[in-house]
Amino acid sequence: MSQSHPAIRILSDLHLAHPGSRISDPQQIAPLLDGVGAVVFNGDTIEERMKRFSALGSQHLETLRTMCKERDLDVHLIRGNHDPYTPPLGSLDLCGGQVFVTHGDVIYPDVSPWSRSVASARAALEQIEKDYPPDYRDDLEQSLEVSRRVTMEMQVCRPSKRAGLAGKLKTVLSQAWPPTRPLTILKVWTGAARAAETLSRYRPEAKVFLVGHTHRTFIHRRAGRVFVNTGAFLPMSSAWAVDILDAQVQVREIRERAGEFVLGKVIGEVELAGAPGTTL
Repeated sequence: MSQSHPAIRILSDLHLAHPGSRISDPQQIAPLLDGVGAVVFNGDTIEERMKRFSALGSQHLETLRTMCKERDLDVHLIRGNHDPYTPPLGSLDLCGGQVFVTHGDVIYPDVSPWSRSVASARAALEQIEKDYPPDYRDDLEQSLEVSRRVTMEMQVCRPSKRAGLAGKLKTVLSQAWPPTRPLTILKVWTGAARAAETLSRYRPEAKVFLVGHTHRTFIHRRAGRVFVNTGAFLPMSSAWAVDILDAQVQVREIRERAGEFVLGKVIGEVELAGAPGTTL
């Protein structure tokens, strides 16, 4: 396929400075910034909510900006539930509205239904909703703002970063408590209907919906639409990149090799109508 426009690459959930991130230095993702004209970081790029790590998160973000500037990349930062303060965008429309990008927390009224602090999030949601009209969920910007405010009321749990089987076992055990939590996570992972409802509400004309947030990669095709989750750079999670090349959306595996993260094989493609180019 000929490429007349620079590609846009979309990444999510780097979790820079989070104690569980597999990225200890932004330079590790340098190979992922090559060969494109623009990059979209779709939420949870840095850790802002754990005060102990927020200063390091800001430093990592500046390093990331410098790396992008050196490559003359257009950079677009979308907010996530771990970085609700700095990134300016809540969502992004690409390719003439055929592709809708947002972190994914807006899909769930209580932001992270699998979180241990979900009860406090629901209490916060009830208070925050009083500042908005009853039908605020029909307005994307208001819904994103509510999600951001609820996020800032929630606590963040620290996963294990121990290497090897012991670290993985500790992570599994922590994720399995309380006993109802694994079932909640499973329901979220298999809940394509909720994502479809969100897309129909906010972008009924869009063909592709790109999210992160749940840390599980997937491609779902439903009623002529395609839903892609790019996963996360966290233990026991895989990460994908999404490239937009002229009239095609391409999903690619990300592999860790010799301490760096590099592109792997193409695992999915979606053809868009016409040739809208890749302008943001």
